[in-house]
Amino acid sequence: MRPDTATTTAVDGAALLDSVRAALVRYVVLPTPYAVDAVTLWIAATHAQPAWAHAPRLVIRGPEKRCGKSRLLDMVEALCRDPFITVNSSPAAVYRSITSDPPTMLVDEADTIFGPKADGNEDLRGLLNAGHQRNRPAKRYDAASNRVESIPTFAMAALAGIGA
Repeated sequence: MRPDTATTTAVDGAALLDSVRAALVRYVVLPTPYAVDAVTLWIAATHAQPAWAHAPRLVIRGPEKRCGKSRLLDMVEALCRDPFITVNSSPAAVYRSITSDPPTMLVDEADTIFGPKADGNEDLRGLLNAGHQRNRPAKRYDAASNRVESIPTFAMAALAGIGA
């Protein structure tokens, strides 16, 4: 559709943010009102990701199982831009899912990547650590084409897990 024929509807940004915040407090309990505000603003930031040079991480952590981490991640998935939710994906699958127009990475069970149970997840840790800033590609050699590939790592990410 040509821009001069497109129909646009004005959106009241403050009302939209209030609606997102209201949905969050309806379905999850967060420790402080500031935490609710932070999650609301992080969700909004995912929709403006192409404009950012940095992709802040949203850390969702709880002291034990069944305390609401996955419920909050479900809410984030429903409200964020282009969600890509994963629990136990291979590094290759995650690397190939991030493009120049990246999805919002939602990682459940992140304690298996960063915590004491993390074993052999160096590639995923590297991707998540480097992906907070643009122009930090991973380099891989492709034997079939006999060349080095640059794989984008930049993406917004929410990490849910148990403990610190």
